[in-house]
Amino acid sequence: MRKYCVLTILVFFFLSNIQIKAQFASQFIILVADSIGYGFYQDENVSYQDHLVGDVVEANRYISSANILAEMRIFSHGIRPVTRIGERAFQNCLNLKHLNIPAPLITIEMHAFLNCLRLDTIRLPETRTLKTIGANAFQDCQALTYINIPIGVKTFGRAAFFNCHSLPRIDIPYTVEEIGDYAFARCRSLKSAVISTNVYKLGDGAFQCCNGLESVELASKRGFSILPETFDSCTSLKRVIMTYDKIYRIDSCAFRGCKNLTQITLPASLIHAIGPSAFEGCAALDTVTALVEQPLAFGADAFKGISPTCVLMVPYGRRAAYIAAGWTEEIFKGGVKEIIPAGISQVKVSADAKEVGCYDLQGRRIQTPKKGLNIIRYNDGTTRKVMK
Repeated sequence: MRKYCVLTILVFFFLSNIQIKAQFASQFIILVADSIGYGFYQDENVSYQDHLVGDVVEANRYISSANILAEMRIFSHGIRPVTRIGERAFQNCLNLKHLNIPAPLITIEMHAFLNCLRLDTIRLPETRTLKTIGANAFQDCQALTYINIPIGVKTFGRAAFFNCHSLPRIDIPYTVEEIGDYAFARCRSLKSAVISTNVYKLGDGAFQCCNGLESVELASKRGFSILPETFDSCTSLKRVIMTYDKIYRIDSCAFRGCKNLTQITLPASLIHAIGPSAFEGCAALDTVTALVEQPLAFGADAFKGISPTCVLMVPYGRRAAYIAAGWTEEIFKGGVKEIIPAGISQVKVSADAKEVGCYDLQGRRIQTPKKGLNIIRYNDGTTRKVMK
């Protein structure tokens, strides 16, 4: 305890005597605490104060210049490890560039690094202790180019990485279960996204306006819905791979404005109507493959503005049912065709194509291939005969 008090006093002395001058631009601050909270605000008219609250060191509320924070290192020194980065702890640290946080961090709370405009590198502990990245935690970290998301994280809060438009990739570990509303919206440099196997909630607008996003793999085994605006205005999106038949809903504006998307599969697992404007403005969409046996309704403008040559592929023997339900050639001007036409022949399947359905020779969907000849359907629209 004596060692802790002495070290705390030294930290307090160091922080309290910082002068706001340009020569301190390269200084870094060491914080020793159970948690770090309400932090480093910038306001030219307010002087810095530090408050000690119990076992918590809180750089409380104000600091008069961002020039001090060029690098941030957080150490526990064997006293009390940092387990929580508190709400707004480093909000508006405009010159904070590098962040290295050791174990056993458990939570990064809401707004913790909001508006750290120059923060470009974040290294989180790889010890599986971190569980939650809170709402708006890294919102507007516009220079962020690297962050490791360790195995163990379960939740990305609402807008956790909103407008991190320099972030080129994000690796979502298999432990993640919830991705909050707008969690990665406006991350314009993201090229690909894999929705990992345990995700059961993918929030509204989760990837909205990710203009650089080219491919998405929906790999959850638990089942989820594509909610409103999830991939809205992802103008570079070309491929959507559905690894498992586990999607229950495609809601309003889910893929609106994805003008480079050429094909989409509506999985057999869908149980809700296609939402209004779900694929509106998908000008390159020339193949829609519907694997739902009983055709669903779809909302107003769901397929408005798709390619004038778009073909609708439906399960064998279900063409008439689809047309009767409103899936007509007035919308799909390339025609409404059945997936397994008479005389289907072997076709070449691309190496990265995923199996999305299995049918017998009468066109009936089956769960697993049976002895004899089976028809396998892939997510790129191709089919082939397979002998078992």
